[in-house]
Amino acid sequence: MLIFCALLSITCYSQEALTAQEEIYTVVEEMPSFPKGQKAMMKFIQKKIKFPKSAIEKKIMGKCFLNFVVGADGSLTDIKVIQGVKNCPECDDAAIKVISIMPKWIPGRQKGNAVAVYFNLPINFQYK
Repeated sequence: MLIFCALLSITCYSQEALTAQEEIYTVVEEMPSFPKGQKAMMKFIQKKIKFPKSAIEKKIMGKCFLNFVVGADGSLTDIKVIQGVKNCPECDDAAIKVISIMPKWIPGRQKGNAVAVYFNLPINFQYK
């Protein structure tokens, strides 16, 4: 049973396992957001992301799904690739980099308090 719970906590992040640390939520009353909204976030990503040359040369396109924590102070930490672009680890690295240089977000709120929240974000690598 302990092994099963440990494996389960990797995907759902059991609240009991986090009592010694800051509690990290998956769903809150008010989800975290990028300053000035989603359109501003998309503009930021489009402006700052570096499409890997190797992906262009090999004509690789796809989505990189990321997971990260938006802290109670709005900082972004624990950036991880959930599912990467097939045959393009350079795309995954570029996605991680663009998230790591983002400004602080507006934190999520639970019962009126700023809290840490897990956040998933897809980044689409496409060229014309």
